[in-house]
Amino acid sequence: MNTVNKSFLLFNTIFIVAQYCQAQNFIRSELPTSLSTPWEIVYGQDGFLWLN
Repeated sequence: MNTVNKSFLLFNTIFIVAQYCQAQNFIRSELPTSLSTPWEIVYGQDGFLWLN
């Protein structure tokens, strides 16, 4: 396989994978606190990430 064919195959593979990937939507909310960094990151019972 020559370089042109490898490049074409790589481009097509990346293009196909990009078509099936979807970005996730995140909602950011902050509570007033004096913490500067998160101490713990877990999944809550609602399926969302909880940082405290």
